[in-house]
Amino acid sequence: MEGNTGIFGALYLRISRSKGENEDTLRNHRELMEEFCREHEYTFEVYEEIVSGGKHQLEARPQLQKLLRNLGRYQAIFAVSLDRLSRNGLISQIIKKECIEHDVKIITPTQVFDLAGSEASRTLYDISSLYASMEYEMIGRRTKINKMQRVRRGEHVSGRAAYGYWRNPDTRKLEVYEPEAGMVRYIFKLYLRGMSCRKIADRLNGDGLKTQQLHDFQPTNIQQILSNPVYKGTLVFRNRQRIKKGQVYRYKTFDLCNSLEDRVLHDRKYMKENGEYTFKVVDTIITDDAHPAIIAPDEWEQAKREVSH
Repeated sequence: MEGNTGIFGALYLRISRSKGENEDTLRNHRELMEEFCREHEYTFEVYEEIVSGGKHQLEARPQLQKLLRNLGRYQAIFAVSLDRLSRNGLISQIIKKECIEHDVKIITPTQVFDLAGSEASRTLYDISSLYASMEYEMIGRRTKINKMQRVRRGEHVSGRAAYGYWRNPDTRKLEVYEPEAGMVRYIFKLYLRGMSCRKIADRLNGDGLKTQQLHDFQPTNIQQILSNPVYKGTLVFRNRQRIKKGQVYRYKTFDLCNSLEDRVLHDRKYMKENGEYTFKVVDTIITDDAHPAIIAPDEWEQAKREVSH
């Protein structure tokens, strides 16, 4: 790092909740980089963010966007490692382009990328970015495969438990939460007696009842409850993939049954249409009898049919 002292730069810190990281990780990275900058007499302004739910696109990274808008003020970007800037190939190239245009270096505790002044640095940056992107995709695939296998075992893996249930941290399965389950049964009872979703919501609100987010009930909340197969004891996991819109590239439907009678359906992929990307369901795992049902399956099916019409 000789010859790089006295640099003023942007210190960028990022963690991902989808990878199990938390504020402690962010604090550790901040302390490490602050010490690194002091040792080399770097001064800096901090940009830090927590990315949730696997959102790694530039539009989901407001602090990185802000840094890039302010890039002309700095001589360098400081980061724990190159993959903390991005594991997305497109974003990596945007960062590279901006750094070249503004003659800004990227400095980590182990490497200096002089993108504007060195062909070797540009080549190393491209190789390192490609490796980070490939590693991210492999981690994502392994994580998704692990989730899918857990769903086949009847484990709840998708965020907050539905109203009327709680997730047992030991078994990782849903169990009935009676203080809320009674209201779920009440909603189905009213609907099967002919009451509309609007009137059910009005009645619940009139009784002072609230959603999990402590909001008033809306007809859409009632429709979601009536349509959610979790209440008949079924888990549904939809594997989504970010792909380009357009023609059908592949379509197949097949059944895969084991002791839990799970079924894998709707394996489909799409290609380019007007250059736009979208998320499509590429497969769905359905596991029956994954947890205790609040609503009898035949009653749930009847309600679902009526909601769909």
